[in-house]
Order: sequence, then structure tokens, then C-alpha cells
Amino acid sequence: MFKKRRLFLENKLTALKITIFTNMSTENFEYKTAMERLENILERIDNSEMEIDELAGAVQEATDLLRKCRQILVATEKSVQEALSGLDGETETGA
Repeated sequence: MFKKRRLFLENKLTALKITIFTNMSTENFEYKTAMERLENILERIDNSEMEIDELAGAVQEATDLLRKCRQILVATEKSVQEALSGLDGETETGA
């Protein structure tokens, strides 16, 4: 009985990992790219490498990047929570 339950949970966990990885791979790339660009902008500002004329545009771009990263994080958290809640419901039914 316990082996059957353990095998069931291992299979569900594997499926969950595959689902999360598939859904997040594009978002992960977008998040990583946005964070790299944001770090570049902040570094240029910190090192005074940016002209005053560029500053307003850079601040706007940084704000947009932060907004995008936040949206990705919220969507990822929601996806993980939904997957875990689905797993909880399946284990409680006694499969």
C-alpha cells in the first residue's frame, strides 16, 4: 500500500516538475533577460556613464522591466500554487 502511494506521488512530482519547467522556460528567459538589462541600466547610472538626456528614458525602461519581472514572478507563483493544490487534492482522495 505504501509503495503504491509512494510511486503515485513520485509520478505526480515528476509530472509537476515537467509542467512547471515547460511553463517557466520562456518566462525564465524573459525574466533573466530583463534582469540583465536592468542591472546594466543601474550600473550605468551608478557609474555616471549616462548622460542626463538619457536618464529619463533609462528610468522609464527600468520601471517597465521591473513591472515585467513582477508579472512573471506573480504568474510563476500562481502556477506553482495551482500545481501544488492539484497535487494535494489527488493525494487526499487516496490514490
